[in-house]
Amino acid sequence: MVGTLGEVFSLYYCGDDWGSSQQWWNNAEEIRARETELASKVDLVVGTATRIVERWKTTVKNTLLVSNGADVTSFMAARDGALQVPEDLIRIPAPRIGYVGFVNGRFDTRLYERLAELRPEWHWVIIGPLMERHVDLSRLRGMPNVHFLGARSRESLPAYLSGLDVCTIPYICNKMSESIFPLKLFEYLAAGRQVVSTALPELAIFTEHLRIARTPEEFAMSIEMSLSAPLPRVSDEFLAANSWDSKAAFLSQWVSRSVREARAAVAG
Repeated sequence: MVGTLGEVFSLYYCGDDWGSSQQWWNNAEEIRARETELASKVDLVVGTATRIVERWKTTVKNTLLVSNGADVTSFMAARDGALQVPEDLIRIPAPRIGYVGFVNGRFDTRLYERLAELRPEWHWVIIGPLMERHVDLSRLRGMPNVHFLGARSRESLPAYLSGLDVCTIPYICNKMSESIFPLKLFEYLAAGRQVVSTALPELAIFTEHLRIARTPEEFAMSIEMSLSAPLPRVSDEFLAANSWDSKAAFLSQWVSRSVREARAAVAG
């Protein structure tokens, strides 16, 4: 479609390194070839992670980093007990250690299994759609301190986050996750939650706001520290800079300038 619509400007908004995982696709090489063809035709490639931008900047003219953001205002409502914790969550004993998001091939089931074994007195709450075609949850389902609440509406997520003591980003660290910028990071932080993550490269610059762990034992220790010695809450200025409104305004200004320049070149 690119180049056939009479457009003066086009961009490819790239949120993942799509061709890097044979686990997800049986035609990864074809996907990579088609993606490269697409990128060669557009005027700008926007990447949501540093690794994505680094990959494309050697082969395309213009690249721009715009990391994922959050609906900050909605999730800030989860702070300070302002929301009522949903009934299905409040019935689960504390401390509640949670994950909110898709449970798919990125989710490290072995990590969560080990954590549930290491801390049987903690309750592990998983909220989100289960993509069981990509992930084996059979062992987790049999563990008494692991709770699957299923998918919930986006509007209800702040209330669920308000009932979690620590939030986790338990993604497998592999080739594909090198280019992941977790959408949930700023949602968790806006909700005033403590955050523990696996060692995703894109999160290395946020170590003053979350704890990063490289083994199940480190992960459990980091949660323990988050419960006993919480990190300071992020500032409203930090959240505003990482809101979807801020990200959209930044990208809109860049695109508007590029379109003006493109139209001027055509007119000239």
